[in-house]
Amino acid sequence: MPQLAFRAPAAALTGLVSTYYWVDSGCHAVDDMTHPEWANVRFTLKGYWTVQRLGQPARHFERMALFGPSSCGARVQSTAGSAFVGFGLLPMGWARLVGGPARRLADDAAPLETEWPEAKALHAACLAASKLDEWADVFDHFLLARLAKSPPAPPLLARAHEALVSGDIATVDRYADAVGVSVRTLERLCGTLFGFGPKTLLRRQRFLRTLDQMMRQPEHRPGEMLPDGYADQSHFINEFKAFMSTTPGRYLAQPRVVMQRAAAQRAAQFGQSLQGLHAPA
Repeated sequence: MPQLAFRAPAAALTGLVSTYYWVDSGCHAVDDMTHPEWANVRFTLKGYWTVQRLGQPARHFERMALFGPSSCGARVQSTAGSAFVGFGLLPMGWARLVGGPARRLADDAAPLETEWPEAKALHAACLAASKLDEWADVFDHFLLARLAKSPPAPPLLARAHEALVSGDIATVDRYADAVGVSVRTLERLCGTLFGFGPKTLLRRQRFLRTLDQMMRQPEHRPGEMLPDGYADQSHFINEFKAFMSTTPGRYLAQPRVVMQRAAAQRAAQFGQSLQGLHAPA
């Protein structure tokens, strides 16, 4: 059985970094599905990992990578005896710690050394450590130093993120009203800050809330569910397939040996089972 663990970042990184995490596949290979999420930074400690975004070829990063925000799930596979450590970046974390429009790596990834000159030294420090408390100290030190040199985030970012995760906005017009901008401004803002347009973001948040409900209430069969915001069962199933390339029933029937346990541990420690549901503060 794979091993995994989570740690909270330093208090000054709250709202920027969702969690630090470690995954070790153990003596068996891993084949699992992630869900849509914000950006992530991952360092390979040993073995071989691939990530295949739906509709794209599999990507392998030998040492470290920056994964941009995603609008769909991805298949994650590893050889036996593989492990990685990393952390999730919320939109404020992207703005302060990475910079540039989030759309440039939306549904994509890049070698971390092309983004952070200090990446090789950071990877070496990860390899020198041996447990998550030590990796958390390494990440805290690096990210706090980077934060001290970063420019302020756009003033509307926290408001736009808070409105997005509030759970009570169903239309782009209402989203624009909540942020206090025009629809046209919101469309430009969302592509820059979050990587996707507001309609895609609202659909994604509705899906993540539904997935969270399914994980927390596994006794409810997908065929008996009609989550909020969906017109009927066909609408729900079609949306699920658009994000995960499978039906809800088939998804729940998969072993999900990493992601199911990760969701349960994340919910127990941080109150949210999925990174995309973390609030901006």
